[in-house]
Amino acid sequence: MTKQEEIREGIGHYIILYRMGEYKEDQTINKILSYLHSQGVVIRVDRELTKEVMYGQEAYAQEDIERFLREAGYVAVEPLIEVKE
Repeated sequence: MTKQEEIREGIGHYIILYRMGEYKEDQTINKILSYLHSQGVVIRVDRELTKEVMYGQEAYAQEDIERFLREAGYVAVEPLIEVKE
């Protein structure tokens, strides 16, 4: 079973419980969000990936680093649920 199939099954579990009357709508939404968070699901966001950094003696511009990271498949993400410390 793929990770996507596992997540789909987990969401289905909460939907079934909602339909059976075990949870109210807002409780079901919170349960699903918590479940997704526990599975490592994140939100892809549109923002800068890095600040200017030094590598050896050379400074690379933020745009160059971001382009390299994006071409390599890196993206900026945020958690579904903000963790308060």
